[in-house]
Amino acid sequence: MEFSAAEKELHQETVKALPGAERRLYMARVAQTLGPRSHRFLHRELGWSREVLRKGTYELESGFRCVDDYAGRGRKRAEAHLPQLLDDIRAIAEQHSTP
Repeated sequence: MEFSAAEKELHQETVKALPGAERRLYMARVAQTLGPRSHRFLHRELGWSREVLRKGTYELESGFRCVDDYAGRGRKRAEAHLPQLLDDIRAIAEQHSTP
């Protein structure tokens, strides 16, 4: 079994357009239509993650949605985004301070 170039492009564009849970469900439905060993095939042909396919298959079969906890990853400190921040604040403060 192989995909034509048009089929590959269709699946890739569809996956790019869908967010989180919808993307996983689409991937799981494609895998379900292909039958056994489809996860390996889709990983090889389309580059889809086998873990994402497994998670999507679980969601499809159970009816439960796995929650993506992006907020739980935390936020980087301001110094990580702006390494010169402390020096810039000091420079501004020195301009307005009286000797």
